[in-house]
Amino acid sequence: MATILLLGASGFLGNAIKNVLTLHGGHMVISPTHSGMDLQVGADAEIDWADIFSNGPFNAVINCVGSHDDALVSKMVDAQWNRVIDTNLTGTFRLIRALDGHLATPARIVLLGSAARGVPRAANYVASKAGLVGLVGSLAAEMAPNVAINVVNPGFIDSPMVDALPEHVTAKVLSNTPMRRLGTAAEVAALVTWLALDAPLFLTGQAINIDGGWKL
Repeated sequence: MATILLLGASGFLGNAIKNVLTLHGGHMVISPTHSGMDLQVGADAEIDWADIFSNGPFNAVINCVGSHDDALVSKMVDAQWNRVIDTNLTGTFRLIRALDGHLATPARIVLLGSAARGVPRAANYVASKAGLVGLVGSLAAEMAPNVAINVVNPGFIDSPMVDALPEHVTAKVLSNTPMRRLGTAAEVAALVTWLALDAPLFLTGQAINIDGGWKL
């Protein structure tokens, strides 16, 4: 039986991942509430890591915590930029740092990134998710040979976030996607679950896109 720490399960994709993990059965899924595990907080914030990690050591850790705060760069204030970077990138760094000593041997870590690029009004979000790719490359070297870490980059998924996009943006995406449709949360969850539970440890340091072949 694997003990899995799933962060961000209250979100759209996080909830889908939790459902797939539950269907697999035989595993203990630890999923703190959003209020109890908000990675947006500052470095000196009081996160009760001891309570969260008391269920460890963890065979797998999945981080789905993320946020967006959209605006054109010319209109974006520092607070918007910092909020998204702090949540999506810096928060992930803090999590990995705190996990030291709380992982099983071996263990797998899966981060949720994004294949988004060329999307207007989302420079902070796109930059934060691109940063995860570089972070994973460094962490794979640091955490080997007992820990594999990868980032899954969903493309345009049928979700409330994509529903909020202007119609012309979605139409352009679909025209440049060989599969000619949006992805589903279940497809992303299946990939994340495989990486967390069954993927070979030799698969590490990778940014894995699940985007239907989408290109700009």
